[in-house]
Amino acid sequence: MFLDNTQQSNLDKASNDEHVIICVYMPTRGGNVTIEDFKTVLDELSEMIEKYLPTSDIIIGDFKEVPVFESVENIEKILTSFSNITTAKSLCPKRKKRFKRKREWTPEMTEIVKVGTIHYWKWKNEGNKNNKTSINYIRMKEQKKKLRSAQRRLAAEKRENAYTKIMELNEKKINNFLH
Repeated sequence: MFLDNTQQSNLDKASNDEHVIICVYMPTRGGNVTIEDFKTVLDELSEMIEKYLPTSDIIIGDFKEVPVFESVENIEKILTSFSNITTAKSLCPKRKKRFKRKREWTPEMTEIVKVGTIHYWKWKNEGNKNNKTSINYIRMKEQKKKLRSAQRRLAAEKRENAYTKIMELNEKKINNFLH
């Protein structure tokens, strides 16, 4: 990495200790870059910082050979924010976009869906989607069965109430029968 005269003099004024200049090219979205590539670069960067931090001043620069002067505290904040970005993808989303339901919905069904969603995300984050013996996969399937059972039970209750209402109608309330 080459520095112009101004940058070199600023670098010399900063300290008389050894300087380590790390140029980092972070992968961006698009192309064949995956989140694993991004994590690999972060791991390598943190290893270099741990290796040289006790004996040297660390300067992180971008790939265009322009140094960016950062203190150790800022580097820790940057690495922490990067790690938070990568861990955010493995968290279960809080809720999805709401839509108008055609079926009736009970609080019991809402709880079943919530538990099933948690098991789905745990199973997805295990990494092997072909593993049908995973405890989270089995629990997710159980929650789906519970949900469908609750939906059928509610539909049966609704149908039974409609039949009961029809049977209770008498001759005077024939208009209600047609509605």
